Amino acid sequence: LLAAQGVRGAFVNGTTGEGASLTTAERKLVAEAWRRAAPASLAVIVHVGHNVLAEGIDLARHAAAIGCDAFAALAPSFF
Repeated sequence: LLAAQGVRGAFVNGTTGEGASLTTAERKLVAEAWRRAAPASLAVIVHVGHNVLAEGIDLARHAAAIGCDAFAALAPSFF
């Protein structure tokens, strides 16, 4: 639907706060589902920022391994 409406990219687990509400395993599953579902015309950009540096690194490696188009790491704003 997004691609059909002309949207060119999706920021998964991003700025609306859903990523911070999920476990690392859940965030990986969400990224994998987006990667599988998105047509080639829709860039999948995964937010990998985390309060724990090692978890953020793990999420970044995972995003690269599943073929996401890009990832971003926003610094934690609280907690």
